[in-house]
Amino acid sequence: MPVQKRDNPSPAFVEGSAALIGAGKGDHLAFGQLYTAYAPRVFGLALAVIRNQATAEEVTQEVFLELWRKASRFDPARGSATGWILTLTKSRAIDQVRRAELTRARDTKWTQGHIDRDFDTVTEAVLTDLEHGHVRTALAALSVAQRQAIVLTYFRGLSTTEISRLLLIPASTVKTRCRDGLIRMRTEMTETVKATSIK
Repeated sequence: MPVQKRDNPSPAFVEGSAALIGAGKGDHLAFGQLYTAYAPRVFGLALAVIRNQATAEEVTQEVFLELWRKASRFDPARGSATGWILTLTKSRAIDQVRRAELTRARDTKWTQGHIDRDFDTVTEAVLTDLEHGHVRTALAALSVAQRQAIVLTYFRGLSTTEISRLLLIPASTVKTRCRDGLIRMRTEMTETVKATSIK
């Protein structure tokens, strides 16, 4: 399919193309003009796709870094600078969403394979021996945040995502509190059992 030529390109088309071409030649001033002109639009598109301001800002920086490296590949005969830049932005934003989804999936798999197993080693004998008060003693030794995470996760059966939404904290924080709480419980349980044995 032949490329359509622009007989009378708009001023914005010319300016954007000129800045991008200049950046491709290593012109720092042209790149600065490009950033000033397009950063708000790049950020706005990234934010619309990712829906997270901090991550959208990171993607914006990644896009302009890539523009600096690859601007020489831009061909104004094949389209506008705006179209080229926003297509790149959308692609990088989608990549970021996919990476985030993969990270969440790995975190969930790790949690199921480690935290749950660690909890079982602590509770397998303990929960069946609740009348001795060992679990209550171990829970009482935790910080309020750790105890809350442990109770919601293992006694009420909520998922990490559900707890994150309930407490308005990141899922990673929930996992950290559970992990630290389990470690503390294991220590407290061991000391309690030893003390009971001595008596």
